[in-house]
Amino acid sequence: MKRFVFLALVFIIFISNAHGDVYSPNRSLYTLETKFFHIIFPEESRSAAAYLATFADSSYDEIAGLLGTEKRYKISVVFTPDSEELNGSFTNYPYLRILLYQAAIDPDSGLGSFNNDLYKLFYHELTHAVSLTLRGPVQNILVAVFGTPLGISVYTTPLNFTEGITVSFESRDGFGRAADPLAGAILRQDIIEGNWKTFIQTAGAYDDVPGGNLYYLYGGYFSKMLQDRYGMEKYAKLWQALGSGLLSRPFDDWGYWPGHFSRVYGFTLETAWAELKSLMSIRVPVVMDVSPIREAAPITAICATPLFLYYADSAKKELLRYDPAAKIEAKVLDAFYASRLSASADGSKLLISTHKIEEGFPRLELREMDTASNKVRVLPYRKLRDASYTAAQDIVAIRMDGYQTDIVLAGASGIKVLLEGSERIAYSNPLVSADGLWLYALARIDGTNSLVRVNLNGSSQIQRLETPVGIGWLRYLSQSEGILRMGWDDDKLYRLAEIEGDTVRWQTTPISGGVHDPVAVKSEVFYLAHFSNGIAPCLFPQNRDQLGMTEAPARWLPADELLAPKSAYDSPPASGEKKYNEAFWMLSRFWHPTLNGDLENGISSLGIAFYMQDPIDRLDAQVWAGWNTLSSLPQWSIEVGINAWAYPISLNASDSFTVLPVADPGDLVSVLRSSSAGASVSGAWQTFAGSEISWILGTGAFAYSTSSGSAGMAYAYRFWDSINLTATGALGIGNFKYGTNDPDYALGYRFILLSRNLAALFPSSAYGLSSGLETSLAFKATPLELNVFGAFAPLGQMVYNSSGFFLPNSGGSLGGSASYPTYAGFAGKKSGTWYAQGEAKLRIIHASIQSGAGGAYANRLYLEAGARGALATPGTWHMDASAPDYAATGFGRLTLTWTPAFGMAAQIHPQSWIEIWINPETGKYGIDFSIIAEY
Repeated sequence: MKRFVFLALVFIIFISNAHGDVYSPNRSLYTLETKFFHIIFPEESRSAAAYLATFADSSYDEIAGLLGTEKRYKISVVFTPDSEELNGSFTNYPYLRILLYQAAIDPDSGLGSFNNDLYKLFYHELTHAVSLTLRGPVQNILVAVFGTPLGISVYTTPLNFTEGITVSFESRDGFGRAADPLAGAILRQDIIEGNWKTFIQTAGAYDDVPGGNLYYLYGGYFSKMLQDRYGMEKYAKLWQALGSGLLSRPFDDWGYWPGHFSRVYGFTLETAWAELKSLMSIRVPVVMDVSPIREAAPITAICATPLFLYYADSAKKELLRYDPAAKIEAKVLDAFYASRLSASADGSKLLISTHKIEEGFPRLELREMDTASNKVRVLPYRKLRDASYTAAQDIVAIRMDGYQTDIVLAGASGIKVLLEGSERIAYSNPLVSADGLWLYALARIDGTNSLVRVNLNGSSQIQRLETPVGIGWLRYLSQSEGILRMGWDDDKLYRLAEIEGDTVRWQTTPISGGVHDPVAVKSEVFYLAHFSNGIAPCLFPQNRDQLGMTEAPARWLPADELLAPKSAYDSPPASGEKKYNEAFWMLSRFWHPTLNGDLENGISSLGIAFYMQDPIDRLDAQVWAGWNTLSSLPQWSIEVGINAWAYPISLNASDSFTVLPVADPGDLVSVLRSSSAGASVSGAWQTFAGSEISWILGTGAFAYSTSSGSAGMAYAYRFWDSINLTATGALGIGNFKYGTNDPDYALGYRFILLSRNLAALFPSSAYGLSSGLETSLAFKATPLELNVFGAFAPLGQMVYNSSGFFLPNSGGSLGGSASYPTYAGFAGKKSGTWYAQGEAKLRIIHASIQSGAGGAYANRLYLEAGARGALATPGTWHMDASAPDYAATGFGRLTLTWTPAFGMAAQIHPQSWIEIWINPETGKYGIDFSIIAEY
């Protein structure tokens, strides 16, 4: 009988459990309709939904007008306040949807150039919805019949254009990433270091630092250049060509075949890309002599005490301390991330603004560390970030209120609001002067950052620094020894600005890497420099003569308008809202026909697949119904996801038929009916120590029967010959640190324990209860990697070998792949109730290539060598009970990481490998390979 593989649960470990449902906990939802939008929101987002409704339709009208198209779709927009970090997304599956996380932007971040958080976030995602639905007549027919996922341009448009248009459109008013010198400095630094990226690299092919940011930043500046220099009409024409003809004609020229770009603009893409490089080049002297104190890494925050520097490495998940006097770096904490660090005046305590993953969402958290013992405690405050100590050891911080920010004082007496924000006014970097008299902060007012101060002696006096002419885009505020320090830029690189007493002084000559987050230890200024390969703490030059330091009187102007700002979120709720109805959305809005077959048997089945999903991802379903042409019988399958609770639940059921091969043409045809049903629940979380834990539990049933001859449908649907029950559970824990310049570098471990159980329900005498335990332990310290796998069948009814497991009493019909890999060289080894295998390998060569031609791009090449071993112990089945069965091989493997640099596919980086192995005992050898091993 053909071997039948029973229901197996796929357990993917160490990927954070992303809840499908965008709300946790679930609560009542409402909808607000405009002409072109369904706005869905909970109570906490009512004011944001009402505000969005005032400009959503006009934004659609504006973007459609810029691209020369019509408003043709009704789009769902979902608000969630449950993530405390701003983000958004657009999808066309299974219909057009926009998701908006209701959180305020950190003005020091890469999105800090927005002048209205909600407006710009929505405008960005809506630009995706409009630009990626530009289609030709044939595509429009396909979409009208089957649904929006068949809009081909979503998948074929280069990523630096997919994101470039959104970044350029968000920046049309002068506030957005394509207008922000913080973003532009990444391009300028690449030019300075001779590391300018090609068009293909910024379309997703390049996988070194900063990776995925490139198609936003290069793409945004490139699209903005095309719009500004050659007009929106040509730019819109290019997008119309991308939407209707990217499959029939390439984007770039192909030999003598002109692509869409040159047909629209009259010159090549290469010429335009060179023009962008010229436009972004810095045309003033840049000081190249910098003094890093350690190698570059993704450093996210830095602060200073009277004696030390502290900074956070998010890749290695470490808090580090640097002693400037001894020039020694030491690790302080593991499992570490910080958006801001701040030290008490005496250096005894460190305040850490961070976040944790809670119920699948990032939630803000403040932690306090004792610098003598390195002990950390979580402070009892919610939705606070960007925190620092006052002289009285209270905390001044930014409190998020939806898309707004307030400055608050937190202490023993509770939380007091010092300054309120609005959609126009956002605050960051609050700190209190050493004498406790002044609160300082950066205020982003209509997109422009200013330094403000508030008198804390009860007078409520508020002032704004009159920024010297030419000084703009202020970020990063710190203080030490009575000196305030910031960074500023004017479309070159960030430079230092200081305020001491009644004087403001600033650096005019840029230095390579820019000056970000300046802090001081004993009058020595340190800062973070943003290089092409990461961020490094640096010592600011002691000799400032080369930096063009300039000074002027510090003038403070009244800013009383900040004391009681009016906010659009304070407006009355919009009328016409309704209760959210889930059922309405579960009608299928996307479907397609299916066809299965092979060269030997031809077409084996025809069918239709339907996809249903509600906008909040609380429920989703896939239903397939088909006709098996070989057996002339119907078959079907259904998968349902329920994400309404803390842990997602998956349900599935299927019924299918397979015509079994016959030994002789005259034999009767046999048809195998396979039926199954199952359910699983899974979860994941992070521990305080940084370990990631995942688990899954599942149960199911599968049944089969065989019918022969021409008995027809009635006989095929008779009662099953065998019904079996399964139960599977898995638990995994791991902790990895990652490298900066090698995406495959890792240091850490991973452990997985899996249990699978199988019992015959009917007939009960077919075989007894069988059970198997499988474990895996991986340890990586690149270039060394160790992997150990073990399996045990405690009841003796299941056996393991190098290929997986099976139940001998079932006649070989029940079995499947185990959780461990199948190694070449061990095929055909005997089976046992105990089985173990392992691998040790060493990376000998790692070559970063980062180049390619056309859509073929090579990222990196690895050469590895190592040894493997396997051991099966004596057992009941297929074993010589006198001795264990073991084997060992040596191997060498050459692995290439590459990128299919075409449209959305450029986001994946497959690995292909070829391996030579040999068994030294038997002399047997072989060559194994895989075109696509993993992503």
